[in-house]
Amino acid sequence: MLNGKIGLINKTQNNELYVRLSDVEKEITAFYEYNQDAFRDKTVLLPCDDPKKSNFTKFFAKNFEKFGLKKLISTSPAFGYSYKTNYYQNSFLEKKSDYYILNINKSKGKIFAIDRDTYVSGLFEVGEPEWLFLEGDGDFRSDEIVKFRDEADIIITYPPCSLIKKFLFWIYEADKKFIVIADKACLKDEDISSLIENNKIWFGKTDCGDGFWFETTYYNDFDKSKSKTDMEKIDAVWLTNIEYGNHQ
Repeated sequence: MLNGKIGLINKTQNNELYVRLSDVEKEITAFYEYNQDAFRDKTVLLPCDDPKKSNFTKFFAKNFEKFGLKKLISTSPAFGYSYKTNYYQNSFLEKKSDYYILNINKSKGKIFAIDRDTYVSGLFEVGEPEWLFLEGDGDFRSDEIVKFRDEADIIITYPPCSLIKKFLFWIYEADKKFIVIADKACLKDEDISSLIENNKIWFGKTDCGDGFWFETTYYNDFDKSKSKTDMEKIDAVWLTNIEYGNHQ
């Protein structure tokens, strides 16, 4: 069942951070209010979002008809998967031993996908949506997810913070529209700052001045000083290349 958490981030193998539904709703609604055709007839890919937990997935499924979506695809890496900085395709999936079969959840990513023919109103209101295992580990750089990227019109997620530059250029090499959350530290990167300075990408609509509150399952990240024992505060911003009005 959904528990109100979204945007799986594999910051470390044992740490999961989830963006709040209210933050997603506030930001994405701004694009829709500016242009009610912003998502119409579009395929939206959420490539770092556990379909069992992601409120990115929940939000777009709930608004599938309202937004006029063509298709929604939500994928996530294998459970406990740690993104490798230097990725090579399916390296640990070659040995299909009994251990592999018993631990399929640890070696294969998940996918949830709906289109106009398979959409059912109230998908996330009656229980956990039906999802399937991917063929591979679900890393966004795998051939399997690259095919979904190439099919998509818009990519929306909170990518792995250590790979934000690679993720942005993974989007750019396919010339896709996007809305992502990124740690503010990435703004110091020369290539990313150049994209912003040249108006190739810009900050999202929501003012995140003092950062985002994320729900976390990792006890050591709890910010007890704020009396929010299941939350962690991260200096992050929305980045996009989709118009929503005056973004200068």
